[in-house]
Amino acid sequence: MIHPGRVLALLLALPACGGPPSAPQAAPAPAPEPALPGTASGFLRELLPLPSEALVVVYDLEGPGGLSGSLEILARPGGLRRENWRLELPVPGRGQLARRATRIVTPARMWAASEGAAGTVTPLPLARLAGAYEDLDPSRRRAVIEAVRAWYGELARARHEHPGQVREVAGVTCTWMRVAAQSLCMWEEAGLPLRYEGPALTAEAVRIDRAPTLSDDAFDLPHQAATARNLPPPEALAGVGPELLERLAAGDVAPLALTVQPGFRPPLDLDASGEADAEGEGTGASSAGQVHP
Repeated sequence: MIHPGRVLALLLALPACGGPPSAPQAAPAPAPEPALPGTASGFLRELLPLPSEALVVVYDLEGPGGLSGSLEILARPGGLRRENWRLELPVPGRGQLARRATRIVTPARMWAASEGAAGTVTPLPLARLAGAYEDLDPSRRRAVIEAVRAWYGELARARHEHPGQVREVAGVTCTWMRVAAQSLCMWEEAGLPLRYEGPALTAEAVRIDRAPTLSDDAFDLPHQAATARNLPPPEALAGVGPELLERLAAGDVAPLALTVQPGFRPPLDLDASGEADAEGEGTGASSAGQVHP
């Protein structure tokens, strides 16, 4: 038999089941809306975001004829990207031929060169677009940013509801797809393929650093870029200009796809003779945008 004193202690310890109802819990306050960017750099961060404040992704590379190497991609939100390529190819009678190359992408231009060369410089329209945003009045800025945020929100919802064929590479989930003769697994939030298979190159991410320490000049063009050969703007970005802002302000988000050019492209290609082509093979997508570069 339970002692009456213990029963009383148990009853006192239990929450009251009767009596007046407790006061209703207050609903959690909605998260505050991010501030409206008023500068060109703030606009570019909205236009070309990344899943972290900086990223470094390292790939192992393989190709036909014994081609091997590595790729290191550094990126920041707002369209800043640097690709450091190292390729090696065994050449009969010449041993192991090695080439290094770099591509640096900013909102204003893209520079690509093999090691020690002046390379090429290509103008990009995103800096001009951001400057035009800075000149808008606050109400037009708000309409533009709301359109950009809504677009990315729809992309996130679509990925959640229709994930497609997903895989995991280097600890990150990516979406597997085929584009012509190429297969790739896209980390869509970063605009980077974590696995790429093409006729001239196979690349797979082996390390991802979401909190790297990048130098202040990581995305500065080197002094030799001053004598680089100038190339025309890429046709894929021909539709990106200040008029795009008016379309966004009116709710037309279709042109936003032009600003996001995912993928990467080797800035050089090694053939059997050991000659380097400054343009190189592509993944089917320009590196002018994000890496979303």
